[in-house]
Amino acid sequence: MADFIRSQAASFLAFFVCGIGAAVFFDFLRILRKLRKHHILAVTLEDSIFWTITGITLFRLLYLFRSGNLRFFLIPAFGLGFFLWNRTLSRFF
Repeated sequence: MADFIRSQAASFLAFFVCGIGAAVFFDFLRILRKLRKHHILAVTLEDSIFWTITGITLFRLLYLFRSGNLRFFLIPAFGLGFFLWNRTLSRFF
């Protein structure tokens, strides 16, 4: 039972950190947009690349940690990491 709980905790932490990483990546895109005016097509392309990379990363993590078995708490873990970064450290960027 302890191994099962450790496995769940490791999965939660990985998705939480992935959420933080996605938020940092998104902050990088926001900084680029502040430095130089982007056309709406460029913004659309950047957002598409962001979500494609984020989605691929989530699926790879899901396969790596859970053998492709989706657990309910993993998506909120990702969202929590993204949310906490945006509400705390993102303000400095």
